[in-house]
Amino acid sequence: MKKIRIAQIGTGHDHAADIFATLNFLSDVFEVVGYAEVPEDNIPCAWSQKYYEQKREAYKGAKKYTVEEILAMTDLDAVAVETLDLHLVKYAQKAADKGLHIHMDKAPVGNAEAFEKLLSTIKNKKLVFSIGYMYRFNPMVQQAFERIQKGEIGKIHSIDAEMSCYYGADKREWLALFQGGMMQYLGCHMVDLVVRLQGVPQAITSYNTATGHDGVKAKDLGFAVFQYADGVSMVKSSMLDASGYSRRHLAVSGDKGTIIVEPFEVHHGKDEGHLFAMTSHLRLEAWSASKSVDSAVFDRYADMCRAFADMVRGEREMAVDLETEARIQRCLNAACGMDCDYKAEICL
Repeated sequence: MKKIRIAQIGTGHDHAADIFATLNFLSDVFEVVGYAEVPEDNIPCAWSQKYYEQKREAYKGAKKYTVEEILAMTDLDAVAVETLDLHLVKYAQKAADKGLHIHMDKAPVGNAEAFEKLLSTIKNKKLVFSIGYMYRFNPMVQQAFERIQKGEIGKIHSIDAEMSCYYGADKREWLALFQGGMMQYLGCHMVDLVVRLQGVPQAITSYNTATGHDGVKAKDLGFAVFQYADGVSMVKSSMLDASGYSRRHLAVSGDKGTIIVEPFEVHHGKDEGHLFAMTSHLRLEAWSASKSVDSAVFDRYADMCRAFADMVRGEREMAVDLETEARIQRCLNAACGMDCDYKAEICL
């Protein structure tokens, strides 16, 4: 099996060091050439400086290039774009223009036109595109999607999806870099699930706000309502929820039953790779009837990266088609409180 020659562009994303470590861990799949830093990732804020210093170990001993040197390589297959979220599309576009397959982290909120130009380039050049919505590869989320698509819970009328956490004032001050606040930073994962399950809503109403805790003015509490013809769905994301990680969930309700994945992950040691986890799955069929199923141990990022390699080799289709990716992005922009015509035709 031919290994995928890959390089990483950017080190400023929250997941950058984890993705780089995962690519190196998957040495049977990837040949990691090295990485490049970008100037936009040098953010002069206390949390960024502290965090990236902690994560620098992931790049120890790795070959460092400039972005231009990486893009000039003639034997490279793909890149992982891991810049700060605000600059993901800019550098992914550079890679697409060079004909490289792209794994790009999440979430490129803002200029929908620039994102769709990137997707159009990818489509025209017949490239592979993968985005860092890692819950697409969570085994219990995948099982839930399969059961829902088989009609086990009937017609969906509501989804309750939440991805929260707890951080101090320094991280919440960093969040002010994000125009969409917590809805952009973590809520994006849940918007992805809602739109893929229910499609484009009739209306999206954003209630994102700043709690003002510790005097921080960033939008650290995200909440959005997705109005459909036959129900209402909700996405919530808070940076001030002390139990947020253990309550991250997807609850999909239909007229025949409800499927709940909660929590998405439970840490289960680090024997190999970046992170192993255990996920519980609950289905309610009546007033008191329920069945709980635990997943096997899995890795948060490894399955996503392996799937990307399979896509590059042509052994599987992209997880989500490009038109749907564009639609999810438009809906996310709206959920972040930005003006966005998420119902308009997608033309890539």
